[in-house]
Amino acid sequence: MLDAPRELIGRDDELAILADFVAGVDRLPGALVLEGEAGIGKTALWAAGVEAAEAAGYTVLAARPAEVETKIAHTVLRDLLGPSFAEVSPQLPAPQRQALEAALLLSDVGVGADRGAIGVATLSVLRALASGRPVVVALDDAQWIDAPSTSALVFAVRRLDELPVALLLAVRSADLEAELPALVAALPDERVRRARVGPLSLGALHSLIRLRLGMTFPRPVLGRLHQTSGGNPFYALELARALGRRGGSGRLGSELPVPRSLRALVEERLAALPAETRELLVHAAALAQPSVLLLEAALDADADLRPAVEAQVVELDSERIAFAHPLFASVLLSALSARERRRVHGRLAEVVRDQEARARHLALAADRPDIAVAEALDRAGGLARSRGAPEAAAELLEQACRLTPADRAEDRRRRIVRAAQFHLEAGATTRAEELLEEAVATSPSGPVRGEALLRLSWVREHKDGSATVDLLTEALQEAKGEARLSSEVEDALAWQRHMSGDLEAAAKHACSASDLAEGLGDSSILARALANVALLEFLLGRGVDRALLDRALALEAESVSLRIIGQPSWLLAMLQVWTGEFDAARMNLNALHRRATDAGDENAVPFILNLQSRLAWAEGDWTRAEGFVEEAIAAALRNAQESERAFVLATKALLAAYGGRVDVAREIIQEGLALAAQTRQLPAEFEFRAISGFLELSLRDFEAAEAQFGPLRRDLAAAGFGEPAVIALRFHQNEIEALVGLGRLDEAAELVEELEERGRRLDRPWALATAGRGRALLCNARGDLQGALAAADEAVHTHARLAEPFELARTLLALGIVQRRLRRNRAARETLRSAFGRFEALGAPLWADRARAELARVGGHVGSPGTLTPAEGRIAALVAQGRSNKEVASELYISVHTVEAALTRAYSKLGVRSRTQLARELASRGDGGKM
Repeated sequence: MLDAPRELIGRDDELAILADFVAGVDRLPGALVLEGEAGIGKTALWAAGVEAAEAAGYTVLAARPAEVETKIAHTVLRDLLGPSFAEVSPQLPAPQRQALEAALLLSDVGVGADRGAIGVATLSVLRALASGRPVVVALDDAQWIDAPSTSALVFAVRRLDELPVALLLAVRSADLEAELPALVAALPDERVRRARVGPLSLGALHSLIRLRLGMTFPRPVLGRLHQTSGGNPFYALELARALGRRGGSGRLGSELPVPRSLRALVEERLAALPAETRELLVHAAALAQPSVLLLEAALDADADLRPAVEAQVVELDSERIAFAHPLFASVLLSALSARERRRVHGRLAEVVRDQEARARHLALAADRPDIAVAEALDRAGGLARSRGAPEAAAELLEQACRLTPADRAEDRRRRIVRAAQFHLEAGATTRAEELLEEAVATSPSGPVRGEALLRLSWVREHKDGSATVDLLTEALQEAKGEARLSSEVEDALAWQRHMSGDLEAAAKHACSASDLAEGLGDSSILARALANVALLEFLLGRGVDRALLDRALALEAESVSLRIIGQPSWLLAMLQVWTGEFDAARMNLNALHRRATDAGDENAVPFILNLQSRLAWAEGDWTRAEGFVEEAIAAALRNAQESERAFVLATKALLAAYGGRVDVAREIIQEGLALAAQTRQLPAEFEFRAISGFLELSLRDFEAAEAQFGPLRRDLAAAGFGEPAVIALRFHQNEIEALVGLGRLDEAAELVEELEERGRRLDRPWALATAGRGRALLCNARGDLQGALAAADEAVHTHARLAEPFELARTLLALGIVQRRLRRNRAARETLRSAFGRFEALGAPLWADRARAELARVGGHVGSPGTLTPAEGRIAALVAQGRSNKEVASELYISVHTVEAALTRAYSKLGVRSRTQLARELASRGDGGKM
């Protein structure tokens, strides 16, 4: 148990809870929430916990926010991280260090701090500190954390994993659920402990009053005091002080009218102070971070706070002033008239240095709309946004709107739109929508209304995936030649047309956006516009415009503030995956992932992971692909990115279908189709239909497969898709096989010629190889076995330009069938064994069964059932070396779940039941489990 401080009486149970919490380093991360009413003693227990943590070797990050600080961005974060920042800043990546420096007011704001970068930087600081010893983040009166600090802390706490980080929070009971759900819910329920701080017993209250005040009361009086205070120590001490001031310790009741209201007691205590001291305290109560220097500047006089210190109303820590209890500050401010309050804030506005704090004091001092005050609030909002605090920025802009004079209606509407934009960035979608609807309804025709319409389209898309083409079309009309706004609207229209399945229209809008961006002198806008043109031209089947892409990449290098998605480097990675430049794609995707992590670009993470999964799938590492896709789904859910989750589910369905998990694949496809329809993502719907067709083809249900492929081909043609190599939409070779299986050979021949023409024109090895396989299937069905053999041989040679083992295995299967029909049984056996081995290694049982059946027709042996896939072999080898599942997952960059699943399959294939048996089996093979 903790040793109780001298004044901490009657808290043995609570101290035991604190002692257990501090001792439980092996149970971290975790949180202890001390909750109770005002004055019940939470702060004293919280302080005891902080002392115990320090004594136990924790690094303590502590903050005691006040109610007046809730509107000042990052005040809690500055208190928590400021003292440790110099120690850990050299370990932070540059984007994180710069963002945190801006948030902590340690540097001038340059291009602006990103909210996500501040969150990931907070996590990096905690990781750096926790690498040496456990860390406790201690927050007293945690219900008053400012919103930007809450955002950063929630981001970090959700990602603590196994870090030895403890949260020690003291919270008012009435405020816990209303103010802190996100922070408390950032950890799993089983890691959060809540301790109710209740009233003191009669005996404990007697000891407390005697120790703190040197007073004693007869038991009847003490009982009445205990009853009146409800065992609340702060209230009881104030009652005891009141009795002492009334000159009696033995007459409680009718003879001594003691106030029953705690507020009345506090008012009485403050009234006993000199008028000059109360004036100082009123100004201190109105400051976010009161200091002696600020009070002297505000009142132009020496700040003699000795009477307040002696009365235990405030405490002094060097120049900084802290109220002994928040009630003192609250009572002081609430006692002011409106006029007096404006006077206090007016004085403070003249002396505070921080622009945001000054603007807030100006707003509180104003009794009517004021141009200068509104402009100060506007500037402060922009500054708060540049420091990564969109929540504070939105609130400041709304205040600016309130104080904008009626004859400046245009300014007010512009500020409404900016406030809505900041609300949207902060995730307050509903409030953003309300403000934008007001701006649209009240604005005359012109750019301000156009911008409101553009932002409203973003809100509607973010909120429920609503089709917003009508809003954007109206916004374009309102832009009236304003180039920047027009470019933004054209860019948004390009995206909407793309998602609704009209690539030609999308490309026209993208070109218009690019043309408008050329004259803006803004490299970030132009880079995005050019990248969008390049993407749409590619999807239309017009190839990769390298010159355009190179120019966009050069502009991106000048635009460090750009987010990843939409940047030319992101487009380049997609094109490299689609066109088969896998080594370059892998390097670029790894670099993009690092950039997203360093900069806190959470929005980009599911996009990058999803593309990494599709790359790993194409390369044949399906275990690793599963790990990436599970991470992508978790990230999309965490960020509420429903639109992108549809595409991630398509990848998950792809892996299930190719892995032969039929029921799972069908379930994911149905879920994904519903989500694609809900979010109006037509390309995602196309992908699910293509995957569904492939699944039916794998089951040799050619009619069901063509029921998917035929309409899909027509819909894609209507949408303008002319590029055959987009992963998850590569259905052409599958439809050729389905049509051949149905005997519709003329239609299959047309598709073969179409795929060959596109492959030659665009130099797509994948299209040429799979078209060659399709021609071999077609010739075989027509009885032209020599033509089939030549086509299959050429297709196998073309596969040398690819690194896609599944497609090669399918072509080998087709070649083996032709060789068998030509009675070249030895060659057929070798070819079919190769195909079977590749299907088995990949984990494609439906196709392995096909190869096995063909081998049986030529009398071929299909190989050992103990063959592990390459991914299973790597995992099994590491486990055999003594690595834990978690260590294997970390080394191979996959999830622990993926390791467990692969290990289960390896045990089954090798006929072993333990890690020891696995190690012996692999040692006896001498090949790491491969065959």
